Order: sequence, then structure tokens, then C-alpha cells
Amino acid sequence: MTKRAPEGYAAADPAKAAAYAETEAEVLAALSDAEAAQLTDRNEVARYVRATGGSKADALRRLRDTFAWRCRERPETLSCTACAQDPQSHFMHVVRSFPTYISCFIIN
Repeated sequence: MTKRAPEGYAAADPAKAAAYAETEAEVLAALSDAEAAQLTDRNEVARYVRATGGSKADALRRLRDTFAWRCRERPETLSCTACAQDPQSHFMHVVRSFPTYISCFIIN
């Protein structure tokens, strides 16, 4: 049995995948060097493009909103007191094919 991509996934439609790839390149080109330095990984732009249905303008707006939020909230400085007390305090299960982390996540 061959695996099938989830419904709506760009890989299930080569034309859509190509359009998304083109939009991703346009979004990357539109980011300033300072903005591009804030990307967490090489797939972040692809996730935003997919989340916006391939809209360059919406993906850019959402990315920039995310960059502003990260700058304002500084999530990398947060610590979970549950993790500090017990590194095994979190658990993961799969929800519709996606790993989902469940936690009490108490923030200091």
C-alpha cells in the first residue's frame, strides 16, 4: 500500500507544490537580512506559505508579526518550572499524524 499525502497537502498536487515553492522564494527574497536572521529553520517560510494558502502578502505579514512577537516576548528566555523539577514531566502523543506535546508548562 502506498502512503498518501494528507488532503490539501501541496505534495499531493505537483502544480500546487511548484506554486508554493515559487512563493516561498519570493517571501525569502522580500525579507530583510535582519528578518531572515530570525528564521528558526529552513522550513519556517514554507510553513507560513502553506498556512496562508500560498499568499505571499499574508505569509510575509504573519512572519513579520511573529518576529515582532518574539522580539517583544523573548520566548527563549522562558523556563518551565515543571521541567526544572522533573525533566520527564511532559509527554507526547500523536494527534491526527502530528506529534503533540502535552504539558502543565508552568512558566516562571
